[in-house]
Amino acid sequence: MNKIIVKIIAACASALMLLSFAGCCSNNGAEDLTKDKNSSVSQQADEEKFENIKDYVESDDMKTQIDSITGTLKDNGFAFKTYAEGDKIVFEYKFEKKVDEEKQVELIKDTVKSQQQTFENVLDYIKQRVNTEAPILKLVYLNSDGKEIYSTEISSK
Repeated sequence: MNKIIVKIIAACASALMLLSFAGCCSNNGAEDLTKDKNSSVSQQADEEKFENIKDYVESDDMKTQIDSITGTLKDNGFAFKTYAEGDKIVFEYKFEKKVDEEKQVELIKDTVKSQQQTFENVLDYIKQRVNTEAPILKLVYLNSDGKEIYSTEISSK
């Protein structure tokens, strides 16, 4: 696997989060997420909050978006799962073909670091939509045999 494949993973994760964020934030879904965050938050105040991360992940909107991303990743050689662990939303990626773990871990770390601001924006949104004060995004990368290559947790600020 090369660096481009790892970037596809990060792009798909970002797309999933941004789609769920944009789809829930505004009626037209085209709102600039970084331009007017306060306006978005006030719109969200009128929406019903999910009781927990699990309910959020299992909502119809999220299921549809997760299915779409799962299909895209499958076409590129990855299995993908999204699930809740308490106040954590977990994105789990599994390479379908065995990869050199040592080579991939640095590429994955660099890619996750480059997406840090996106992840933080999503966590800020989740705080507005879910009854949780400190949601966490957990990223897990597995080799084809199920052995963990890398995982990290990103906390809301």
